[in-house]
Amino acid sequence: MRFIPSRHVLLLTLGVGLWTASPSVTAHDLFFRAPRYTVEPGDRVVVDVLNGTFSRSENAITRDRLASLVMVGPAGSRDLSLDQWGETEPQSTLEVVLGGAGSYAVGAAVRPRMLELSGKDFGAYLEEEGLQDVLAARRNQRRLDQPSRERYSKFLKALFQVGALVGPPLAALGHAAEIVPEQNPYALAPGDRLTVRCLVDGRPWAGKTVFAGGRRGGGDQRFPPQRLVTDGEGRAVVRLEGAGTWYVKMVAMREVEEAEANYESRWATLSFAVRPTPAR
Repeated sequence: MRFIPSRHVLLLTLGVGLWTASPSVTAHDLFFRAPRYTVEPGDRVVVDVLNGTFSRSENAITRDRLASLVMVGPAGSRDLSLDQWGETEPQSTLEVVLGGAGSYAVGAAVRPRMLELSGKDFGAYLEEEGLQDVLAARRNQRRLDQPSRERYSKFLKALFQVGALVGPPLAALGHAAEIVPEQNPYALAPGDRLTVRCLVDGRPWAGKTVFAGGRRGGGDQRFPPQRLVTDGEGRAVVRLEGAGTWYVKMVAMREVEEAEANYESRWATLSFAVRPTPAR
C-alpha cells in the first residue's frame, strides 16, 4: 500500500504480550492505544507498537509474528500489507491511511506461540486473569503442582472516528477471539454504558471474566479497573466513567490434549476513546 500525503500525522500505540515465568497482568496484554482516536478524513496514521502495557513498550514485534492486519470503514473491509509494519526497537510501527468521514476499526492477529510455566506460576496467572474455571478444574484434578504447556494467540482491535459522521457499531472482524461493541462509543458520553459482546470462534463466551479500564483525558490518571462477568449471550456492560482512552480485555482458555500443549488460550482486546461531548 502506498501512503498518501496528509496534513495530519497521528501516533498510536499497541501492546503485544510477552510472558515470563512470573506472569503479571500488566506485562503481557496486547492493545492498540492512540493519543487521538478522532481524526480528519485522509489522515495518515503512524501506529507505534508497544509490547508490555497500556503505557510503554518492552521490545519490537517482528512482522513474521503477524497473521493478519485489517481495516474496516464505511467503504468496507480491506487487508493491510505486512510490508507496512516496521521493526525498529523498542517498538514496531504500522502506517495506515484513514479514509472519508465515518467510523473505522483497525485489527491485528498475532500468530500462536508456546509458553511453559511451573504449576505455581500457572496458578498465579490463572488467578490474575480471572480464569477461575480453569483453576477450579486443576484443583479438582489435583494438578495444581503440574506444569502447563500453553499455546496462546492474541487479537486486538481499536475503534476510530473520522470527521463528524458517527456510523453504526462496526461488525465483528472474524478473529478467533473478539470483543464486539453493541453501541458506537463515539456516540456515547461520560456516564453512559457500553455493552460489549465477547465471542470465541464466533460463539458467545458466556459466564466469563472481562476487564475494563483506561486513562482519563490525555494524562496518566487511570480509571478504576472494572472486573465484569459476561451473561449467557457473552455480553458485559462497561461503565464509561469519564472522557479518555478505554480498553476492554478478555482471555479465553480451554484444556486440550495434544503432544505439544495441554492448554490453549486466545486473548482479545478492544480500545477506543470516550469524548467529553460526543456527536449525536
